Amino acid sequence: MSIDRSSSARSRLLVEQAIEDAMEDLAQRNEARARRESVHIASTRDRWVRIGLVLALPVLVMVTVWNVTGAPAIAAPLFARGASRPDVEAALRVVVEDIDAFEADYGELPVNLAEIGLPVEGEWRYTRLTQDRYRLVVSFGGQVVSFERR
Repeated sequence: MSIDRSSSARSRLLVEQAIEDAMEDLAQRNEARARRESVHIASTRDRWVRIGLVLALPVLVMVTVWNVTGAPAIAAPLFARGASRPDVEAALRVVVEDIDAFEADYGELPVNLAEIGLPVEGEWRYTRLTQDRYRLVVSFGGQVVSFERR
């Protein structure tokens, strides 16, 4: 039995060419798949970014305008709850007790209300008249109450 070297070489060449074609085809399919997936990921990401911007941008603009124009000061009376005079007087008594406790602890009146903790609601004005006298005025819910220690 003799083997024809030319047919064997030709077969080998055909097999190598088929393998190369298959490898090229596989590489092209992988590249096409990678392009398709990257476009899909980018488009999905872009879509979510656009949706986020569409939702966040108006909120950001409103908050900025609200803070720059001083709208909280304008809107505060609209949202302020009414307070009865006894409620305001009770709040004033609590702050007076805090001032007296501060004086008992430190031997002097506070320089300002920040030293005893600012009350949360209402407009408070504290004036230290002398070393042992002060005036406290609170305006809250349409009520104005004052206290002066003599």
